[in-house]
Amino acid sequence: MHENNQQKKSLFTDTIDTLFSPKTKGGYDKNLLAYDKTDGKLVFVAIFFVILLFLVATIIFYYLILPMQNHVALVITHNVMGALLVGIFPFGLIVLLLKKRKQSVATIGLSSENWFPSVVVGLLIGLAVWIWGNSFFSWGSFTQTFSDAPNWDIIRSILYLLIVVAFVEEIVFRGYMQTRIHGLIKSTFLGVMAVGLIFAVIHFPFHFVLSGLSLGEYSLYFFINSLPHFMVLHALFWFLYRRYNSLIAPIIIHFFWNWRA
Repeated sequence: MHENNQQKKSLFTDTIDTLFSPKTKGGYDKNLLAYDKTDGKLVFVAIFFVILLFLVATIIFYYLILPMQNHVALVITHNVMGALLVGIFPFGLIVLLLKKRKQSVATIGLSSENWFPSVVVGLLIGLAVWIWGNSFFSWGSFTQTFSDAPNWDIIRSILYLLIVVAFVEEIVFRGYMQTRIHGLIKSTFLGVMAVGLIFAVIHFPFHFVLSGLSLGEYSLYFFINSLPHFMVLHALFWFLYRRYNSLIAPIIIHFFWNWRA
């Protein structure tokens, strides 16, 4: 009996160690040593084009999509334009930059390394965030909305938030910018703060349009509420990416965060 208890305890501790102290083949920090000033400068190329794409998407959304009276046309147009401008184009840009520097997709967190603990941790945190968000804020209204929504709308929302938003943003900000900025900014703290600020500011135009507030009112709200929110999220996603050398956990949590009520 004592021996069985010891084996169970050993299995439990081994599982915990696997989840929170994974053994990496190369390691996130080791990969950073390969990036130089050229990689750091290319981050600013990525920032310029991503900001441009997000601004164009916001302008199109505000002037062309929001005024649409037909709900189906509005949803389809929004999804198509969003998929192109904040999904396919930014992802394509990162792929081109990788090809230019002859770097693999594994260097932006797309690898099978530590996939299992990354999935488990991502689901645990993601589901906790989703359940907390819905139960704490408006579980009743959420379940009503969910039950009333047509199946295609639910599937569309899941695919859009998972692929266009979570997957692409993690590739762009954590996978590419956060790692390559090391070529210019050697301080981990300053690097995380810099990219976290970029991550927050890029969202400013679209969220401002959605808010319905004046520029002054939303700017105050942004600095008090949204900026800390984005900085904390970025730090969490960076931490998980660094620990597992994989973007699986950040992508999963990012999806559930955006999908909460």
